[in-house]
Amino acid sequence: MAWFHNYTIVPVPCEFTPIAEAYPPPGWIKPGKDKFEYERSPIQDTWAEIEKIAEVGLAKNIGISNFNVQTILDMLTYCKIKPAVLQVELHPYLQQKRLVDWVHKQGIQIMAYSSFGPISYLEMTGTAKDAKPLMDHDVIKSIAAKHNKTAGQVLLRWSVQRNIVVIPKSLNQGRMEANLGVFGWALDESDLKAISALDAGLRFNDTMEPAYGIDLPLFD
Repeated sequence: MAWFHNYTIVPVPCEFTPIAEAYPPPGWIKPGKDKFEYERSPIQDTWAEIEKIAEVGLAKNIGISNFNVQTILDMLTYCKIKPAVLQVELHPYLQQKRLVDWVHKQGIQIMAYSSFGPISYLEMTGTAKDAKPLMDHDVIKSIAAKHNKTAGQVLLRWSVQRNIVVIPKSLNQGRMEANLGVFGWALDESDLKAISALDAGLRFNDTMEPAYGIDLPLFD
């Protein structure tokens, strides 16, 4: 995913740090420094540079990550190339229905990270430690048993069925193969209603958590 992020911008003007030195998190803070350093880099200027990458053929599509509606609306007034994708945290605990609907209406694809919820953040955030793992949630397990699928396949299918791209990561070959089993079947209305009821506005990728090393309420 490091390659992908080279062509996706996040609304945080941080001082440039070579990926070989540090990668966020905890690479928000440059090696040798004790605090986060901002850079005077307007999103408009940054996006213009990203557009050049596409214009010379080094990228087929360029996108954005963790932008809200206001920043996207502003970008649409000046961009020459509209973002192809918006990457955001998305799972049954954080469904972001209004954001998803609005972004789709702009012709921008949604890409979900952290589709399995808190599991990726157990060592980073208190919120993740306190939340019931989605893989073990009775609602998800019940739906999985009903369709003879795994809990992970149900969580991925839920996003795919909402026309959302998923990017699950795993080093386990068996899980990677299972992650491909989201096609050829569908969740029914009762499944979707049950999963919809799990929405709690729980965001696990919270830059205010100590593990990030940055005093920035990005999502407030």
